[in-house]
Amino acid sequence: MLGVPLSSFVQDQWKRSVSDGEAALASAVAKLRDVVRGHLSSILSIAEARRLLLEIRETTLTANELEQYSRRSHIRIHGLSLTAGTDCKGAVAAFIRQRVKDRQGRSLEVNADDFDAAHPLPLRRANPLVEHQAAPKERIPAIIVRFFSRDKRDLVLSCRRSLK
Repeated sequence: MLGVPLSSFVQDQWKRSVSDGEAALASAVAKLRDVVRGHLSSILSIAEARRLLLEIRETTLTANELEQYSRRSHIRIHGLSLTAGTDCKGAVAAFIRQRVKDRQGRSLEVNADDFDAAHPLPLRRANPLVEHQAAPKERIPAIIVRFFSRDKRDLVLSCRRSLK
């Protein structure tokens, strides 16, 4: 039987099966294309959202680096209490002149004009969720000072050991 051609009935059945399979495959491919076309805008919007998230992250990192660089001209002073209405720049300059000494024991020459800004930082509230906190004591807010000259700021920081 091996060299005998297939009967026409079997050939017709085989051709019909193949054509039915091809038609079903073509129909499935058409449906899949419709589904992909319908979701293509969603796929593109997901890719766009990912791109935007990466851009936001890069922008946030750049902004943080710039903020950190601008903080190079700031110092925080703890323990200097001010009364309401006191000139903060003048009080800080007087504090530095009186208390901060260079290595030879001389007072630093600092004026209120050396500061761009000086103000007390807001106090953080005690955590209301902690039940067993110690009794609140009088807290003195830290003062943040922005110098015009970073050299002057570095001089004050290098001489801060005289405060200890």
